[in-house]
Amino acid sequence: MAKGSKAREKNRDLEALALLLWAAALFLTSPFWPWPTGLLGETLEDWLYGNLGALAHLLPLGFFLTGALLYLEKPLKPLLRHLFFGGLLGLSLLPLLPPPLAGRLGTWGRETLTDQMGVLGLGLDLLLALL
Repeated sequence: MAKGSKAREKNRDLEALALLLWAAALFLTSPFWPWPTGLLGETLEDWLYGNLGALAHLLPLGFFLTGALLYLEKPLKPLLRHLFFGGLLGLSLLPLLPPPLAGRLGTWGRETLTDQMGVLGLGLDLLLALL
């Protein structure tokens, strides 16, 4: 066998980290499972999805995609950049969503903007999101 033809071994630490991220993504999706998840699922649904609303759906997706890129040994920087700016965009648009989808954070943002600036505050929020 030639010196340069040896197949490259996979990094076992990255595989373990990828499995850990996939397990975290699976755990964060537990409130959507068809069978009862008990107190843990109710607490997670109230704490995470109740506070962040629709924005919380990015967390399991981000964990899963990051784990996939780690497993495939691909660079993480582009994905993490997109997830970061997607999260910022989601945070800025959260007050514009209706209350069940906005969560407590979006409802608080809507109330703060409309109390201080009236309906124009929501327009300012949309303008900042589009920049």
